[in-house]
Amino acid sequence: MRSHKLVTLLMILLVFASASFVNYHETGQAPFGIGYDQYNFQINGGNGGGVKISNWLHALREGDAPTIQLLDSFMSQPPDAQGLVNQFSKQHFTWGAINRLSIATESDTTIDSFWEIDLSNVGPGGPVVGYLLIHFVTVGQQGGIIIAVDVIPFRASQA
Repeated sequence: MRSHKLVTLLMILLVFASASFVNYHETGQAPFGIGYDQYNFQINGGNGGGVKISNWLHALREGDAPTIQLLDSFMSQPPDAQGLVNQFSKQHFTWGAINRLSIATESDTTIDSFWEIDLSNVGPGGPVVGYLLIHFVTVGQQGGIIIAVDVIPFRASQA
């Protein structure tokens, strides 16, 4: 009886190890998303602005308008940081997942990235669930700078 438990445990470990290996080989990610960083763009040998976008999104979530203004300092027409904080910070919404939808390197060496933030709140009639779409344009190799931000108005979820 004891030898069957050991054989079973070894078989389970073998199956898990082989599945992990195949997953890493095919996707380049460890199992369960361990070590996955959605902000690490790795475009043209650099980060492509992912750190700045991470800082920008986290400042918006925390309601830190001065940090957003500092990150927007290279923009000719930055968005109203205080207005965005007043609308979308965690004081007004519960932030869910932050998902990178796409990244594209343009011919002028800028990088376009599109992000979706899942937001929810409880209204008088029940839960309000929606998402916020943000388009960032970054430039530069080592960490990059944000040169444009387009915030698409909050949209209610269909579900």
